[in-house]
Amino acid sequence: MEATELRIGNLIEYNDGSEECKVLGIHEYGIDVEFPEETTYIEYEAFSPIPLTEEWLLKLGFKEVEGVFVKGHLKLLAIRDLYWRANYPIIVDVIHIHQLQNLYFALCGEELKLN
Repeated sequence: MEATELRIGNLIEYNDGSEECKVLGIHEYGIDVEFPEETTYIEYEAFSPIPLTEEWLLKLGFKEVEGVFVKGHLKLLAIRDLYWRANYPIIVDVIHIHQLQNLYFALCGEELKLN
């Protein structure tokens, strides 16, 4: 992962997916992250993006309506079960949680939070 992909508040995986954490600060060589028990600085190589799944969409407050996941004016639909496509009124491939968080903020002007 690169610093240019992230925003404060993004959710990412640490240590090959063993733990999820939230980005608190972005630096040249690493990031400040919040774990359930602590806050710490770790270099970028230790992190990976979280794959976007139906389970995550539900956790983020989307509702399923006839195979399309909806939250406010944003509609997402699955393409070949590997990618999610934002389609209202633009088309963007979204495959990771942090990408969806950034897109939602850019389009709706508010943070996408876990329920």
